[in-house]
Amino acid sequence: MPRKRLFAMLALSMVMVLGFAGATGAGPQQFAPYTGVIQNHTQHSLSVPSGNSDGTLIVPPGGWIEYVSWRPAFQLTAYVEGQPFYCQQVQVAPGHYPFKCKAYDFMAEVQPEKGKPAGKKGPAEKETWGGEVEGLG
Repeated sequence: MPRKRLFAMLALSMVMVLGFAGATGAGPQQFAPYTGVIQNHTQHSLSVPSGNSDGTLIVPPGGWIEYVSWRPAFQLTAYVEGQPFYCQQVQVAPGHYPFKCKAYDFMAEVQPEKGKPAGKKGPAEKETWGGEVEGLG
């Protein structure tokens, strides 16, 4: 009988300690997952480090991805070929960003660099055929 009583008291004290830590905020701070969108309006594939793993997410040129954050504010850095390309401080506002018939918690739009219009390249050089090839014979 004393063992059962000891176990019951130990269990009750653990519940009280854990309850007290949760009520006072002394325990680890928990956040709900927030889902948002990262849109890529550039001609580059963007690499974005995942916030909840050691993985890297790829945002295709002209595409978008859903991104999950566990913090209500975070720093978003996108890379092109291993170099930082875009940086933004993101603030979460649950449900305030409608996109593709769904309400998201945040949205980050990566725009092309100013002064460099997307999709425009220099004048194309005309190729000449046969001018540099000598005749057979």
